[in-house]
Amino acid sequence: MTYLDKNLFEVACSIPSRHLIKNGYAKYILRQAADGILNDQVCWDRQKKGFNASIHSIIDVNNKRDRDYLLSDGPIFDLVNREKIGELLREKRLANSFSKFLFNFINAKIFLELDAPMSASKSKAVRAVKLSAAKL
Repeated sequence: MTYLDKNLFEVACSIPSRHLIKNGYAKYILRQAADGILNDQVCWDRQKKGFNASIHSIIDVNNKRDRDYLLSDGPIFDLVNREKIGELLREKRLANSFSKFLFNFINAKIFLELDAPMSASKSKAVRAVKLSAAKL
């Protein structure tokens, strides 16, 4: 849950974009922060590694309490259609892309509910996400 820390989020949003890619490395500042902590092969590997676990192996969407939480009111539904999420949760088999989407949805829901009053930087980030989502 380290990446769901609101202070880390605010710091990350304040980093000038010129520091995000350097010498061909994406997420350069994160790699630099992990240098000496992580194995060099992991830290400086340019090839992206996927996360391909099914959402059903992480959360039991048939559990009423879990399902009710995922569909409960919250700021995430200013960005995402609740009915569509409900439809995805009812699917027995999901394409990998939808499973990844639900994983990201759950993370975003938790993140947005961590701190009810939004800071200026978080509000700016949420607006940016809304604009990006509107283009889809």
